[in-house]
Amino acid sequence: MRTLFDTIELENIIDLCKKRPTVLVATPNYEERSVGFLQWFLKECDPSTIDPTRIIIHLLWPKGTSARVDLLEQLKALHFEKITEPLKQYTVDRTVFSYPNDFNDREIIDHVLRTLEYFPGEPYNLLIDISCMPRLVLVSVCHAIRQFFLSKETRQQISVYFVYASPGRYAALRYAQNVGGIKGYFSGRPIHDCRSDHLSAIVFPSLQGYEGKLLYDEVRTRISSSVTAFVAVNCNDYLTSLATMRANQFLLEQRDVNISYYFSIKDGLDKLAYLLENEASRAAERIAHSKLILVAPFGPKVFTIAACFMLWNLKDNFEGIDTEIAHVSGFQYLSLYSLGLGNMSGYKLTCED
Repeated sequence: MRTLFDTIELENIIDLCKKRPTVLVATPNYEERSVGFLQWFLKECDPSTIDPTRIIIHLLWPKGTSARVDLLEQLKALHFEKITEPLKQYTVDRTVFSYPNDFNDREIIDHVLRTLEYFPGEPYNLLIDISCMPRLVLVSVCHAIRQFFLSKETRQQISVYFVYASPGRYAALRYAQNVGGIKGYFSGRPIHDCRSDHLSAIVFPSLQGYEGKLLYDEVRTRISSSVTAFVAVNCNDYLTSLATMRANQFLLEQRDVNISYYFSIKDGLDKLAYLLENEASRAAERIAHSKLILVAPFGPKVFTIAACFMLWNLKDNFEGIDTEIAHVSGFQYLSLYSLGLGNMSGYKLTCED
């Protein structure tokens, strides 16, 4: 089984919702954009063309456990109030879970798998709004989709789409508190516990910058390693691109880091797929030792999804290769990360044998 990723226009997704029932999964959170796509979607779903009974909305509702996020929890409720009235004509299911403390990935996987049973035996659309979905949750959702895809019979009845709403602008205080070490999404272990001494790391730097340095310091302790940094150059938001470069100045100044630029999400996805396939082919030729191929999607969240499915593809097709996705453990945002609502984009996941 091989999964592929591509872009899709949001208007085309609405057209598809007119033809097939739809399950929409979203994560209302502190940021205004967390309900931005939901607002747009509900406005576009004219009851005269789309039967409301053919749309199921499943809300994954992260619940902060720290007293320091009480005000943000109230802000989350205020954002949700914006869509409370239009939601009344739809079937809405809500799953409340603890995050980040006491987070249970198996709980999310099981909830999503149950969500995928809303239309048994009938082709339908699965639409996932990842705009403000925590990355640990997002990887769990991807695990559930992969588990569902392993059965060819169930795979044929589902079309999977991801949507992402960018912020209008980033808040001045966007840094995380209680920064931890680099861990792997797949294994749940610190990267320094991964056994392979031969490691290739692919990094998508973020506005924070500290993650890239943490990963670089970790990778360079191996016998054999390489680091490639994919850096965004966005002509529509050059100020954010420049801010990301400044924040990652340490990483970009290292002579042993391969720097590659991407000019759109689609361009970044294509370059990631090409590099991963080349890395896997080279590793397969050298069978004397195993190799760990690691992707660190610290930047746009879309690359976390792509990395999950691309790395699973490699794991299924190449022996002697281990794969991992890196993230910084042990923190949650205690202040607003972004403000307002920017552009929205759509992505389609396809599967082939």
